[in-house]
Amino acid sequence: SDGNIGSHIKLIRNESIGNYYWSGSSSNRSSDWTKSTLNTEVLNGTYYSNLNEDAKCMISNVIWSLGGRNSQFTLTSTFYTDERGTRVNSGRPIKWTGKIGLMYPSDYGFAVGGNVRITCLKADLGSYSSNNCYTNDWLYNGSYQWTLTPNTIDDRVVFYMYSSGAINSGYIVSAVSNTVRPVIHLNSNITLSSGTGSSSDPFILKVKE
Repeated sequence: SDGNIGSHIKLIRNESIGNYYWSGSSSNRSSDWTKSTLNTEVLNGTYYSNLNEDAKCMISNVIWSLGGRNSQFTLTSTFYTDERGTRVNSGRPIKWTGKIGLMYPSDYGFAVGGNVRITCLKADLGSYSSNNCYTNDWLYNGSYQWTLTPNTIDDRVVFYMYSSGAINSGYIVSAVSNTVRPVIHLNSNITLSSGTGSSSDPFILKVKE
């Protein structure tokens, strides 16, 4: 957000913080992330406020791309390009500056591993429920999960991870809530203090002195 280009490590929380509406107001059924109550009131509101000061000082204020596309039936690499593109619904911003966001569909697509990785990266994200893609994807959590990317077929539609493991999309209405996993980028002045990165010996981060 300061105008400089840099490398930042992206962290995606392993556990969901719960189920939330995209917008808590029935009068605002827009997929515009900049106006979503999930953004303004939950993630960058209550959730951020409850972090301790050590955690807050590690989070970078960055520019997030809000490009969309009109179908989930395409490759992860194509999703990645479109997410950073300029195709949006009329009047929508293509960028947002902030601290806490959501994963992109391409984050989920690229997270597949194992011996099916090559096969899955050649498959469309709308078909990740087959070929053992979702069972080898560390971001799959078995539930409906919001992503940051709008579907440009309608200004009330956004992509989400389906419980079956495929990327799907649906209308934003106040009666629908999905799981939320906060996503942040670390400041460039963060260093590794200890840990090997395993579940029993996690990485411990600290601010460089």
